[in-house]
Amino acid sequence: MYEPRALDGLTVGGKVYGVPEEFNTLALFLNQLHFANSGLDAKEFASRTRTWEELFAIAKKVERRDASGSLTRIGFNWVWNLDPYWYAQQYWPILVQYGCEVLAPDGSRSTINSPQCVAAFTETWYRLIAEGTGGPAVATVNPVNALQDFSDGRQAMMIAGIWAPPAFAYNKQVYDNYVVAPLPQKNPREPHTLLNAYALTVSAKCKYPEEAWKFINFLTSQSDGYLQATGYITGRKGWSESLVARQIKGVKVFAEGQRYGSFVWRSPTWTEEGTAIKVAIEKFATGAATVKEALDEAAREIDRIRQQQ
Repeated sequence: MYEPRALDGLTVGGKVYGVPEEFNTLALFLNQLHFANSGLDAKEFASRTRTWEELFAIAKKVERRDASGSLTRIGFNWVWNLDPYWYAQQYWPILVQYGCEVLAPDGSRSTINSPQCVAAFTETWYRLIAEGTGGPAVATVNPVNALQDFSDGRQAMMIAGIWAPPAFAYNKQVYDNYVVAPLPQKNPREPHTLLNAYALTVSAKCKYPEEAWKFINFLTSQSDGYLQATGYITGRKGWSESLVARQIKGVKVFAEGQRYGSFVWRSPTWTEEGTAIKVAIEKFATGAATVKEALDEAAREIDRIRQQQ
């Protein structure tokens, strides 16, 4: 009943514990007006999967600065200073692309400070800081609308899900002119994206499990209505082929992204571990430490957290 990867994050030891109420991935959103007044074609840029190098190069071309050199239009930026999972859903596919593991295969220690991880954060996250093209200092932090700068027309490109357009529907100029492109990759021939799910399940202590599962089936059975009303994907097979889905910009990009995605690492202390990485990112972004120093500290903190289990 479900897309091939939809149950991966809900399966442990071969046993499925729940079903998605929402099954999403991320893509790159472009403001084609910003591209056009920079002499560029957003649809051409979106026509194939780009590398991170291509993304950062194009970001410099679409950004704008005032006479003092301050950014008045951001080319591209990450979402900053929100919760650990907002960070993780952005960096996770990059870590996978670079072969970076948060934990050793046996779970005995953190490897977030490995050469692969240092390279991943240096060449993508820190690059905006080093080149002065982005970072927390120029981002608008809004926990209600994490995409505020793109929504207000101050940012030309952002990473978000199929659920994003309602966040900027109030700005007709942005809403009418966005284009969806595949998530950038280190190697486009070996794509990796994020998978994310909110799930429904039935407790083992439920008195009426059969009826409960039938109710969950009813709640998630109408992918069309759910997508139209909420902007979320149920994960049911064929969701992207419906009339409603085909009218949504970028639906093929999101459906394709679901094929190459993975869920973030699994751990009983995930929130604490994710917070350690969030702290590391904010340290190297503000110059409080180098990327390597910040990730070394994160690795020690993750090891401490896991030893206390």
